Amino acid sequence: MNSREYLIFLIPNSHQGVHIMVGGDYRLGLSVFNPRTLVSSLLFFGLFLVVLTISGCYDGQNKKIPARENVEGIQTDLQQSSGDHSCSYFYFLWGRGAELEDDFEEAREAYEKALICDPGREYIKKRLVGVLIKMGKKEHALSCLKEMTAVNHEDTSNFFMLARLYAKMGRYQKARETYQIILDIEPENQQALLFLGTLHARHKNFEKGREILEKLVDINRQSFMGYSYLAKLYRELNMPDKAAAAYNKVLEINWSTKLAREALEFYERQGMYKEAVDIYERLLEEDSANLEFRSRLVKLYLHMNNIDKAMEALRNMRTYVVDTLQLDITVGRFLLEQQRYDEAVDHFRQMLDDERQPGVIRGFLALAYHGEGNNEKAKEILKEIPQSSRAYEDAVLMLIKIYQDEDNTGKIINLLKEAIADEESRRPSFYTALAEFYHEQGDSESGIKVYEEGIDFYPDNTEIRYNFAIFLDRMGRTAEALERMKQVLALDPDDPEALNYVGYTWADQGRNIDQALSYIKKAVSARPESGFIRDSLGWAYYRKGEYKKAVVELEKAVQLEPDDPTINEHLGDAYKKVNNPDKAFTFYRKALRLYEKADQRVTVEEKLEKL
Repeated sequence: MNSREYLIFLIPNSHQGVHIMVGGDYRLGLSVFNPRTLVSSLLFFGLFLVVLTISGCYDGQNKKIPARENVEGIQTDLQQSSGDHSCSYFYFLWGRGAELEDDFEEAREAYEKALICDPGREYIKKRLVGVLIKMGKKEHALSCLKEMTAVNHEDTSNFFMLARLYAKMGRYQKARETYQIILDIEPENQQALLFLGTLHARHKNFEKGREILEKLVDINRQSFMGYSYLAKLYRELNMPDKAAAAYNKVLEINWSTKLAREALEFYERQGMYKEAVDIYERLLEEDSANLEFRSRLVKLYLHMNNIDKAMEALRNMRTYVVDTLQLDITVGRFLLEQQRYDEAVDHFRQMLDDERQPGVIRGFLALAYHGEGNNEKAKEILKEIPQSSRAYEDAVLMLIKIYQDEDNTGKIINLLKEAIADEESRRPSFYTALAEFYHEQGDSESGIKVYEEGIDFYPDNTEIRYNFAIFLDRMGRTAEALERMKQVLALDPDDPEALNYVGYTWADQGRNIDQALSYIKKAVSARPESGFIRDSLGWAYYRKGEYKKAVVELEKAVQLEPDDPTINEHLGDAYKKVNNPDKAFTFYRKALRLYEKADQRVTVEEKLEKL
């Protein structure tokens, strides 16, 4: 500093409090209402000229000051630095206070002033880097970290900060290189191994990630995170045994419900049911009222074909459920599915005193009696179900089934006629049942009259109209069936089955192809897993002459319904059109094996001969 004198004047200012005027120039604006700012600025001014020549990573304008190229020179400067530690600490505390209040701009300024007081304070540089990152000034933070790692190459904490910053910036290769530098310095640094291994795994370099994480768990056999990530990696690498061992180890180290759920999902998918059962039983020790765990435990026992255990688990749920009736019905249905009819009879008889759903209980009891061959008792129970019960319709249909088994045609006709004659007992399904029974007896005209009567009673019921259309189609009265199906669509334009029928019929007849495609596509959207609707789409493309599209859709249809002869024949037709006779031959042969009617078989045989 030269010998020129500097005069300091405090000049009031109505907007900013007091200004300091040095040699006639405004240098700093201070608020008299903020003592912290006033004291700080006075201290800063006293140091300003002293530190003009000090090199460092930061300046008061938030700009990077070029680091010295000679790293050893910088280290020497820092070692010999005689910075003002009390000044530095003052600004550091100020910066921390501002940072805790999320005032990052003020924190940045305070930390930079602290570094002017004492440029060699590493912990202040680290705090400043953290603030810069929070402010979104990642490039600035990156420059500072690069200088810090150049000055002190042995401080791995700086390299960790640098690697994480590279990762935040999406520069993953640089992040990996930086973690490797840490491992070159400290080959067994567990944190670096973990971060580097997971970074490789996230970017699909599974083998490299596995190699690094296996090294980590070799060093630390209690590495919770190491085994957690390895379990996921082994799954990606299709190494189920190793994945299972990793899950077992990580749950042994630190049991957690979240990780247990992840392990369960894996065990169940792999069919490792015993391991899954062990986890569910431990989870239930901690949360005995968890119905999700109990329900899934029942399913596991069923997968294991351990019926007794499944039944025991179901019955144990009774203590924890609010609606015991539904659980008891589930237990009874389970017994029926397992054909344990005598146990089902006892079970449902014990439930008869429950008056909440007497009809439903009697319906299941009748099924149990029927299953064990006691049809008389089954009919007796079914007749006790009142018309007002929601189980009444099923009871009548079950009675019909029993009478069919007994070949008692008269009983069936009388039962259904009596049911549809009474407004209280009448149901749409009874008209369908009676019409279908007439058709089976060879009296289709009576069936038509029954359907028409049913539609008169239920004009807005789409189900009975749909069944009537299919009934007419089976009789070969396609034109009438088509008109009836259009009535279904008039009531419900989104009915997928009706859309499919109308669309397929048009396509098969070679008319209205574009509208047929529109209808069928809408049906496919509603029922994408229906092989028959998918077949309709393929056949519509075929009829339109778009044979390649036809092949694509018919292939999907065959995958969904591999044993349907018509779909196989259609696919053979499509392959023939795209000049692939070998595949056409394959699907024609399969259709020939599947068809039962002679006329259908003759048609396919002719196609095979032409090939």
